[in-house]
Amino acid sequence: MAFCKEYNAATAKMAGEIIPVEITVYEDRSFTFILKTPPASELLKKAAGIASGSGKPNKDFVGQVTMAQVAEIAKKKLPDTNATKLDRRRLVVSNAAKVTGKIKLALTAGKGVNIMAFCKEYNAATAKMAGEIIPVEITVYEDRSFTFILKTPPASELLKKAAGIASGSGKPNKDFVGQVTMAQVAEIAKKKLPDTNATKLESAIKMVEGTARNMGVKIVA
Repeated sequence: MAFCKEYNAATAKMAGEIIPVEITVYEDRSFTFILKTPPASELLKKAAGIASGSGKPNKDFVGQVTMAQVAEIAKKKLPDTNATKLDRRRLVVSNAAKVTGKIKLALTAGKGVNIMAFCKEYNAATAKMAGEIIPVEITVYEDRSFTFILKTPPASELLKKAAGIASGSGKPNKDFVGQVTMAQVAEIAKKKLPDTNATKLESAIKMVEGTARNMGVKIVA
């Protein structure tokens, strides 16, 4: 939600454009982001005055651009590519976005999704979950529409909340930083079960127990 607010402010004057974003997430969960140029495909469609590309690009042409327009688009895209020179013969296209850390939101940018629309829907869906980390699984369709499913918070977050700690141990096999009961582990496993590959609660419990051990959280009866 904090990212959505900052992203919306940064792109307020770019309504209607697809603006990819590169996000860097730090250990303390703070983040920084860099706005990228629109995908080359979007710039080409705008220059050609078309809504979409051809279904048979090697056979059916749906529009045209001049070499001057190609050069202008390439010049605009150059900072976001690995190219060191502006090649007038072809348009160099880079990946629209890359993600560092666990924020999946950036993936939507590479698919041409309107991030502001996603932010609005995500914020509405998580309005009552302020302060929690809510992963989201996004499905992007060919027409760039999308649907998403909210997932349960990571087991590590649920364990920290149950143990009343801010972070796990730097030496989990040696230093314990908190403890949870088996009843709490079972409750967390029950909550996480739909988001795991486990088919039985017992298997999910073992997964949570493993996460607790890796965090330096002791499990007591």
